[in-house]
Amino acid sequence: MRSKQKALVVVDVSNIYYCIKHRFPGKKLDYSKYLDNIKKISSIEKAIAFGVELDGQANDFKNALKSYGFELQYKEPKIFPRSRKADWDVGIAIGIVENLTNIDLVVLGSADSDMVPVVEYVQKQDKQCLVYACKISSDLIKIANAYQEISNDELQ
Repeated sequence: MRSKQKALVVVDVSNIYYCIKHRFPGKKLDYSKYLDNIKKISSIEKAIAFGVELDGQANDFKNALKSYGFELQYKEPKIFPRSRKADWDVGIAIGIVENLTNIDLVVLGSADSDMVPVVEYVQKQDKQCLVYACKISSDLIKIANAYQEISNDELQ
């Protein structure tokens, strides 16, 4: 990674939440520290958080994300008899593709191996991709230009 590249930060809030929940029970990501660590290696041109909320229950959290500089993409989950589903994979991919101009680095806040084709696309556009998440899949580790596991120091 070159220093002080222009970065697009894209975070899958649900993916980060559940991966941290399994690795660090009772902890949550401090998004301010997360962004501060990214700023050590790049200037952030845009940060987008993709998330899910039910009946406005995430309003305080969304306001906090906005105060840190995130643009928000939120939707309600589809509710099934035994589960809820709100997959953002395609939305995240489109968000990245639409914002590649004038950036050098995509910081992908998702550990999901479904993101491998997105990382490959970013690299074909002569951009770099840093996967910065928790419990990152081995497929993403193999393909990314670099990866960074979220540490306990970034949690609250």
